[in-house]
Amino acid sequence: MGTDDDTAARARAFSDEVAARLGAHVVGDAARDERLVAHVSGRALGRPHALVRPRSTAEVVAVVDAAIRHGQRLVPVGHATTFWGGLEVEGAVVVDTTGLATPTTIEPEARTAHVGAGVRV
Repeated sequence: MGTDDDTAARARAFSDEVAARLGAHVVGDAARDERLVAHVSGRALGRPHALVRPRSTAEVVAVVDAAIRHGQRLVPVGHATTFWGGLEVEGAVVVDTTGLATPTTIEPEARTAHVGAGVRV
């Protein structure tokens, strides 16, 4: 396992790469995101290394690619309204899925819709 300095350097390199490839608007400030500061369950979530907000499947692919290259663990977070476990962001990169809300297909006869990961249900 690397030192804290190594971990921080890898996280910065990841954020810098994502910002360079997708734009600075994709990399957010995790400390200011209410879903990560105070989860509805009251559980402590930890502190993520970074927060990214992809808006398309292609951007998600770029984020995953950069995470692999820089050894970063990804945790997807939508509207964060769940009360059960699984939301552990300590030392991870949070992938905000709320920007992936565009329906891709709607089939009224079959009563089905295929939607992005950020659709509020």
